[in-house]
Amino acid sequence: MKNLKQVLALGMAFSLTMSTMAGAAFTDQDSINKANTEAVDLLTNLSIIKGYEDGSFKPEGTVTRAEMAKMIYTIRNGGNDDASAYESVDTSFTDIKGHWAEGYIKYLQNTGIVAGKSATKFDPDATVTTAEAMKMALVLGGYRSDKANLTGAEWFNNTVSWATTNQLTDDVFSAMNGPCTRASAAQILANALEMTAVQWSEFVNAFVNDSKEGLALGGQPITVGNKWMDLTVYVGKMTAAGDMIIDANDDNNLGDETTAGKDRFVVDVDTVDNVDVSKTSLARNPMVRFKDGIDHTDLVGQEVKVLTGEKIDEVYGVYATGTSQVVETTMDKITVDTANNKFEIGGTKYSVDAANANVYEDVPTVVDSVGTIFTVGGSNGKVVSDKVKLVDSDNDGKYETIFVETAAVAKLTYVGTDSITIGTVGSRDAASVGLSSKKTLENSEMSIYEGAAKGDYVVITRDDYNKESWKVEKATVVTGTVDGVVKNERKVRVDGKWYTLANEKRDGDSDGKYDLGNYSISGTVQDFVNKDKVTLYVVGDVAYYAEATKGNDVNRSVAMVYDSRWDAGDWNSSKQAKIILPDGTKKTVNVAAIDDSAPTQSGDKIGNIVDGKMYYYTVNNDGDYTFTSLSTGGQTAGYDNYYADNNGIDNNKYYGGYTIADDAIVFVYLDGKNDAKVYTGKAVKDSKITGIGNAYSGALVEENNGFTYTRMMNLTIDPDDQINSNTNYGYLVEDGTFSYNAELGCDVMEYKYWNGTEVVSVKEKTSNNKQDWAVKGTIIDFTNDGEGFVKDVNETEQAGIAIDRLHYASMVGAASNGDVSLVSATDGVQTLKVTSDTVIYYVNSDAPEGKIGTTGSGYDYVVNDINDTTKKINVAYVKTFDDEVKFMVVDVDGQFANRGTLGTKTFAQVSTLADLNTALGNGSVVITGNANYTGAINVPTNRDLEVQGTLTIDTMPVLDGNAS
Repeated sequence: MKNLKQVLALGMAFSLTMSTMAGAAFTDQDSINKANTEAVDLLTNLSIIKGYEDGSFKPEGTVTRAEMAKMIYTIRNGGNDDASAYESVDTSFTDIKGHWAEGYIKYLQNTGIVAGKSATKFDPDATVTTAEAMKMALVLGGYRSDKANLTGAEWFNNTVSWATTNQLTDDVFSAMNGPCTRASAAQILANALEMTAVQWSEFVNAFVNDSKEGLALGGQPITVGNKWMDLTVYVGKMTAAGDMIIDANDDNNLGDETTAGKDRFVVDVDTVDNVDVSKTSLARNPMVRFKDGIDHTDLVGQEVKVLTGEKIDEVYGVYATGTSQVVETTMDKITVDTANNKFEIGGTKYSVDAANANVYEDVPTVVDSVGTIFTVGGSNGKVVSDKVKLVDSDNDGKYETIFVETAAVAKLTYVGTDSITIGTVGSRDAASVGLSSKKTLENSEMSIYEGAAKGDYVVITRDDYNKESWKVEKATVVTGTVDGVVKNERKVRVDGKWYTLANEKRDGDSDGKYDLGNYSISGTVQDFVNKDKVTLYVVGDVAYYAEATKGNDVNRSVAMVYDSRWDAGDWNSSKQAKIILPDGTKKTVNVAAIDDSAPTQSGDKIGNIVDGKMYYYTVNNDGDYTFTSLSTGGQTAGYDNYYADNNGIDNNKYYGGYTIADDAIVFVYLDGKNDAKVYTGKAVKDSKITGIGNAYSGALVEENNGFTYTRMMNLTIDPDDQINSNTNYGYLVEDGTFSYNAELGCDVMEYKYWNGTEVVSVKEKTSNNKQDWAVKGTIIDFTNDGEGFVKDVNETEQAGIAIDRLHYASMVGAASNGDVSLVSATDGVQTLKVTSDTVIYYVNSDAPEGKIGTTGSGYDYVVNDINDTTKKINVAYVKTFDDEVKFMVVDVDGQFANRGTLGTKTFAQVSTLADLNTALGNGSVVITGNANYTGAINVPTNRDLEVQGTLTIDTMPVLDGNAS
């Protein structure tokens, strides 16, 4: 072969800064037009072109006339790019002396390939035009400039004509009279290598085909590549690659086929350098085995073009010719019309070459006929996620080769330097791909993607190239929002793209189609609801595994009903329900049905809907709601299951035995008040309330990594009870204001509060005017909305149960261990624990607005004498069930403004009627809870008895003083 052994070391560089990247993918490979990729790869393998030092190719960069000359010279000299021997020959060009391309240009001028811009000017650094590049390629192929009229005024038109005739223009996208890009230059030269070489015949006065034997001997035509670089082009059907083989002679027996073996592939050759194989030395055995060490199993069954050097194993390129038609899909998309030998995929029908067209499963074996392989009766027809490829090798409209590839999904539980360990998930286990006894794959047994990591989801298939090995492919991670569901076909649309969930087909029903059966992937999300946030692990558009994205609960179609009306009266004139949604939004909606039944009447309410109960809902085109009860094994709103537990919360942590997630949605019905609220699971657990279920309490649960968590639940509580979901407190230093904020475009409340360190000014976006209670000295609780505003601002509630309520008290003792003794009207004398988590503010409530907030430390504000009837209220606090102080405000002046004194002597003793009368003898008393006394209450003169709760007595009180 003419110097071809030098090709890999030599070859054309587009500039002095480029480096060799023969056979390697460029860093900007994706920017190369797909139509030009084959040409770029071929010329790179031949080292005729090279990439830049940064690894890029820059396909849209331009080529100079000198660079084009060097590429033409390199081809013309069989790969030798050393033109130093020609630097001293004569030339008419006066502008190339000392130029790096001087030798190349002189050679090409003397061989008639280039003529220059004029008789004396070549202009080596000018950009070559596409037409100029094609003219050089034509002359390289034997089209003499003088005989092909490639000079003079008509050179351009004649160049275009000859180039078109010889298919030099195929896939060239640069304008003929414009700059030639690097991609177009590669394409022109690749086209030229396959062009038939010609010579001018004085005998017939025309161009005739060239041949190795010479014109007079009548030899076979040769290509330009063969003439100058000993390149041979084989075209035929690839029948084997590595361990993969197809039945080329259609006798359902692979034993008599030519096998490829390691690093090899086999082609049933049709033509050699455009000559029918029957007229070549391969006529007796056109099955040619090539060796290049590359996996070509993706081309088996297709017509391919193979470019080799002088030796058959000098393979420089293997490409699909584009003649064969290929359809790649997955099993779920195929419907088979066995009677007419047709497939239907996405509404398009494809004909099968014969009823028994060859079907290959995994490591090739001729398997079931087309009529059974894609139905339940076939050996592989049950799993919709399997990959399928149909090949029509000769483009006659009939597909004769069909590949089915079994896929197993797994999760990597270990990734080491020498091996991986797999854990099976999904409807296909490792046994389906021959890994039944294996949990570990060594490096020698697999090909795996770069960067594999523990926890990755992967799809495993048999390696058809090496039947003793497996391919491990990383599943694509798709995270987004569900915006479409087709349940009976197991399809889900995420952010506008449809995915099929990997599972099994089942027998056809009356419509004759094979529908998708039970969803069989263990641990995956088993149902989807629009607006769900989900993560799918997919290959192509088949989802092998799905999991809910944290925080998707607010998008579920679940609501709690907290009131209803029959012919709504003061609401509207239709049957309506008041509902609260997972995000806390409240709505009044029209009711169409409950559990597939029409609404029934019960007084002025809807009888078959229950206040305080969670329902799954759907909305019809008229906006009316249909409510469906949640049930174990039934409607679960897309969660793994639903459980009812009338006992509510157990042990402050669990609901029905399942841990409440911190971000769980907790619907709370305020019994008797026809109102509802939504809290987080953390708020409910922190409040440590217990036993507040009812007959309709329940929990929607989700399994995650072997644990079951409550994601959504409902409770019923007394309206006087409190679950405080807010985590921030403030002491208002001035009255709050309500106004419309033009900049924000909404109503706002504005507050100034002391946070223990500084006065903070904040805004709350709300249409609720809270000025009546948001006054100076009020203690508030709130949350931050994450956007610089506060929300859910409340006056920290007083009275009611002991926890999460604000109590005013007198501090009567403080110990060094953190204990503090407090006396309050609601709790009497008690000792609480101050911890590192306790939030303490110090204020001077009597000071002017700018001086209210102050700093302090310790407890220097103890009011002495527990029995002092004038004890001053100087502490406000919130406590927990564990008798710890959650939050405390201490007035450094010794008394909160306008809070007065406690007004009773010994608060711990006011539990019986006798204790109450004794207390009234010492001072005024406030009853904040519920009391039931037998006998008369004596209210002395100048004493007050105020009842803020409920007082039940059987004898009229003696009212010498005042009672309210």
